[in-house]
Amino acid sequence: MDQEKRYSLRIKKQVDTQYRNLVDDKEVWVTLSVRNISEAGACVLIDKFPLIGEEILLRLRTPLNPNKWFRINTKVIDVDIFMKKTYLARLKFIDLKDEYQEQLKEYVDFYLKRGKHQ
Repeated sequence: MDQEKRYSLRIKKQVDTQYRNLVDDKEVWVTLSVRNISEAGACVLIDKFPLIGEEILLRLRTPLNPNKWFRINTKVIDVDIFMKKTYLARLKFIDLKDEYQEQLKEYVDFYLKRGKHQ
């Protein structure tokens, strides 16, 4: 199995994910598309151009626990233009709580065992 830049195997699976956006000082959660995800980070399509090094707060839930959103702080490590007004951002998870780390590991491992990695 190939490893990638984040030094952890990633899977190409959809995860319900949103990012926090502040609009007129109000917290708004905007849905985004996850291209792939690992225990260490994710590659997402986002509608705003993020700066490298910028921190973005995500909330996501996995099919293993569909009733619980959990928040993850991320840092942008790379960004490319995907198409007009859509950007491909590579995010590294930072300050990940043990509970969330375990849930991500379980989710990724579930698909890796079935040969569904990228």
